[in-house]
Amino acid sequence: MKYLQSDIQYFEDHYFWKIYLTIWATLIIFIFIKIKKTKEAIGRLILFPLFYFFLFYVFLNNFITINALYINQIKSVGKEKFEYVVFNYESQISIRTKNSKEYISELTDRKFFNQLKEKRKINHVRPLDQIKHGDTINVVYDKGLFGFKYLN
Repeated sequence: MKYLQSDIQYFEDHYFWKIYLTIWATLIIFIFIKIKKTKEAIGRLILFPLFYFFLFYVFLNNFITINALYINQIKSVGKEKFEYVVFNYESQISIRTKNSKEYISELTDRKFFNQLKEKRKINHVRPLDQIKHGDTINVVYDKGLFGFKYLN
């Protein structure tokens, strides 16, 4: 997984509903242009999309999020460097940014930590489990088309 769980949650909370509403607005406008404008047809135009709007909201949430974040990482438009403080307690590693806005635990984001460990190994940098409690590490993320950071 290239994205932090907190970044995925941020995307879902702030952008998913905008994308979803845009899709539905486009669909309703298209249907409205194509159908006969009788009272029965207008009633169906209102009721059926409302029903499907709420039904598909649950099912399309994950689909739209995954595809939008995939499109985000197609092209890197820059790099972003974060400095994290390492917490190493009894072989459980977690990191947080210096300003405490982002906290990442090996227990909750195992895939991310595995990718971070692999990247450190490739770059011949000391492994995370050998870093002392309180030390800092730098993590360089790529910034995607939509401005979301991901570990490449």
